[in-house]
Amino acid sequence: MTAVLNVQESFSDELDGVRVKFATGLIEPYQILDEKEQLGGLAPPIISCAMNVLKTEYTVDVLPWARAQKNVEMGHHDAFFVASRNDERDRYAKASAPLFSGLRSWVFRQGFDFDPDAEEFRKNGRVGSIFGTNMHSWLSKNYKNVVTKSDEQSLIELLEAGRVDAVLMTDAMHEHMMDANSFDRAKFNFRAQSKNPLGVYFGNSFLNANPEMLSLFNQALDGCVRDV
Repeated sequence: MTAVLNVQESFSDELDGVRVKFATGLIEPYQILDEKEQLGGLAPPIISCAMNVLKTEYTVDVLPWARAQKNVEMGHHDAFFVASRNDERDRYAKASAPLFSGLRSWVFRQGFDFDPDAEEFRKNGRVGSIFGTNMHSWLSKNYKNVVTKSDEQSLIELLEAGRVDAVLMTDAMHEHMMDANSFDRAKFNFRAQSKNPLGVYFGNSFLNANPEMLSLFNQALDGCVRDV
């Protein structure tokens, strides 16, 4: 579990005058809107903690996840969170130190436990994930039949109905979904897939103007994140 620690503000002049425009998407449990339409979840308090350590002003805009990433590529925003590394993102941005472990698991219905690495399943299995995520990108490159949704609950419902054979989620995502929606875990099988740490991507154009930002942000995270 990731937690925010109490930290002392330790940066003063290195980022004087810098203001960071973050973009993010609603992906539970990392970023969610509460009943008052305020941004919450696991990630925003860590971002807030790090930026307070840096004494740097920032804003966060909530957008469709694919647009949040595209805006950083185009220079309309400075950074997006949270995301795991891939070659496409590395082309226009640089990843921070991890905020979360990003442990991924396959989720199957009870009684169905396919070998997700088998060639037959890659060709004929129906797999699902969240649109615009790195998991979506990876599935699209390795599986023929990929279904995407904008939220985890819809994916689990498709799985329950037998409209997909397996769903790929981080452990934090499926644990949250099971708890929030009172899904019976006994109805599902879980199989670990990989570990892809989740962090913040800062756009290259922003870093070219503020080359010290990434290293200082990573230093600030040391006091804001644990148990990654």
